[in-house]
Amino acid sequence: MIKKLLLIVSLTVYGFAMGGGPALVNTVKIDQGVVNPLEEFIGSINFSQSAKVASQSSGAVLKVNFESGDIVKKGDILVYIDSEVLDSQIKSARANVELAKIDLENSQKDYNRYKELIVKKSISQKTYDDSLFTLNSAKQSITKAKNSLNELQIQKKKKKKKKK
Repeated sequence: MIKKLLLIVSLTVYGFAMGGGPALVNTVKIDQGVVNPLEEFIGSINFSQSAKVASQSSGAVLKVNFESGDIVKKGDILVYIDSEVLDSQIKSARANVELAKIDLENSQKDYNRYKELIVKKSISQKTYDDSLFTLNSAKQSITKAKNSLNELQIQKKKKKKKKK
């Protein structure tokens, strides 16, 4: 510990001895006057107001309805966004709903078969429980797929309203 302290003190004394003392700084009183437009300044600008702007859906910007510095109001349409990606997502979501319906139908048939077989004790309780689990999962999958499709359709409706 003492060695470290001695090292720090000796380096500080050496720095001052070599002319490395405090830096010289020129200060000037601020006066109001004319500024040369070609002069460069370093500084920060803070705005009294700011806004966070975000799109509710993604896509390529097709049209911008404002210029930098324009005054805009809440509800103004600032940009038009291409809905091609959203259309593709809706098609995919519809396909997922159809797949979920097919899966549910198949799971329901399996469950009905196993329900009859469990009464006759032709299958294990585990096999029956697994079929019930698969049926319940298929029901939840169709709900999830429908909700995803509904969410995308809401986004599409919002885009159509804004284009009018």
